[in-house]
Amino acid sequence: MSKTFMSATLKTRLRRAALASVLGMAVACTNTPSVVTPTPTLATVFFSSQLMAGGSTSRSFKVAKAGEVKILFTSMLPDIGSVVLVALGTTDGTVCTPTTTVASAAGSTDSILTTNVTIGEYCVSVTDPGGALTKTNDFSITVVIPAG
Repeated sequence: MSKTFMSATLKTRLRRAALASVLGMAVACTNTPSVVTPTPTLATVFFSSQLMAGGSTSRSFKVAKAGEVKILFTSMLPDIGSVVLVALGTTDGTVCTPTTTVASAAGSTDSILTTNVTIGEYCVSVTDPGGALTKTNDFSITVVIPAG
């Protein structure tokens, strides 16, 4: 065999091997499933109001997309540390009907109530049922909802 024939044969074999390698990688890439988990889009609603000793107050909000709702009881003054009831409920536009209630003191950066909801109108209420407060208190609530 001549050197030219052997060189041409070797080049052909190398090209075929390189092509097979590239095709093998392409097939491997197309057969590998990829899972993309979308990051949920959230909206934050802030409520500030007053709660009288022995009283109750509520605020309503709309949820345009089903998902997880978190409630944070961020502050209450001047009765810092007093435990009151914080509730998530449904509303008809006038009356707040609690569906989930927790007893909590204000000031936590963690959610005190987390639950899944569907599209609809909801409310959050704060109640001093046992007279834990000594006077009218200013409070704030943060509600994190799915953005629609």
